[in-house]
Amino acid sequence: MLRCAPRMGHYWSMSGPDFVPPGDRSDGRWPSQPPPGQPWQMPPTPNTSGGSLLLGLVIGVIVLLGGGWTFLAFVTRVNGDVGFGLAVGLLVAYIVVAIVFAVRPSTSRLGAGLLLAIGAVLVILAGLCFGLVFGVIR
Repeated sequence: MLRCAPRMGHYWSMSGPDFVPPGDRSDGRWPSQPPPGQPWQMPPTPNTSGGSLLLGLVIGVIVLLGGGWTFLAFVTRVNGDVGFGLAVGLLVAYIVVAIVFAVRPSTSRLGAGLLLAIGAVLVILAGLCFGLVFGVIR
């Protein structure tokens, strides 16, 4: 084992596996046997899975915007009350599915992305409305 003298009195300038501080009474060897008791094990890693937040956000925006335009084309051909009931039912079903995904640990990030997509779609639609009303978008 290499023993180093401190350079200008600073022990912090020496590091690494070869440095043995002065006053170390071990003879510089590792013990041949581990201490008695249970063997050391790696601590369990936290579960970081749960889907992708970005994937949930993209899927949600596509479903809400793309599905909204498709649904609008469908409703124009159906009775108004039936179309309204179907629209509310589909929106409630989307929110319930997103909440169920968000509560389950295995799909929590995907569900959070689906819920965030609701806010993103509202911001996108508000921007489109502003642009159309004030003539920014022609």
